[in-house]
Amino acid sequence: MSKVVVIGVSLAAGLGLGVFLDRNLQDTPHSSTASEVTADGIDPSAPFRGVVATTGSAVTFDVEPMRAMVREELAAALSKLAAGTAQAGSPTIAAEVNSISPEQRQEAIQAVDGLIASGNWGNEERNTFHQKLGQMNPQQREAAMQQLVQAINGGSLKVSTRGAPF
Repeated sequence: MSKVVVIGVSLAAGLGLGVFLDRNLQDTPHSSTASEVTADGIDPSAPFRGVVATTGSAVTFDVEPMRAMVREELAAALSKLAAGTAQAGSPTIAAEVNSISPEQRQEAIQAVDGLIASGNWGNEERNTFHQKLGQMNPQQREAAMQQLVQAINGGSLKVSTRGAPF
């Protein structure tokens, strides 16, 4: 099933990129240096200059500038993500974990143990497991996930979920 989804997404992305490039190439004269500036002073083909070259009806791609653009975008996104989590993420998570009592954590651990010991793992068990994970600290979550994976791999837990068992 997941292969079909991957193939579908790939086809949709390819068709979308093809339509996008076709529209951009039809709007401009057929040369690799021609560009048209819109009324607001923005050249819509500027990001692709040096990447897409046209001669007549042939279109060629230079992959290295495209890779450089992707690297720059990923680096910028990662730096924003790292800055955001360092500033606001940790205190919020710590406050949520501290609001749960030790008794609730112990009950969550026992509930997870009971789910895994039942021998059957369906959608309902998976949903309950997710709820109980939210009541545990990070070390307890990791131990519960390890216990679940070991039970699945060992064959002591029969999985009957739609999608991933986690």
